[in-house]
Amino acid sequence: MVENKNSVLFSFPLLERSSALGGLQMFPYLNGEIANYEGEPSASALYWYFGDLIAQRFSDSLDCVAWSTDTISVADRRIQIAEIDKQIEALTSHRDGLANDLIGSGMYE
Repeated sequence: MVENKNSVLFSFPLLERSSALGGLQMFPYLNGEIANYEGEPSASALYWYFGDLIAQRFSDSLDCVAWSTDTISVADRRIQIAEIDKQIEALTSHRDGLANDLIGSGMYE
């Protein structure tokens, strides 16, 4: 929360409430309604206004990172995990079959 020179509290809930009621927004560079605002918006308020742009900038900056050559992408990891899950399911089924054979032969306690 930030205060301007008129001691008006400036927070995301205040901005949201003001927007819902059709009130003035405390961003003079967005709407020109308040000429003497001296303060900084909270991080949550900035994200509310610029969230898509922030996410895109993070994505763009991650594209510029020099990743190690031995890393596996998330999509490839998901494929590998799905294959491992299938193998586990097949092994579990085979184990259950062997256990049933053992039970059927009478050699269990």
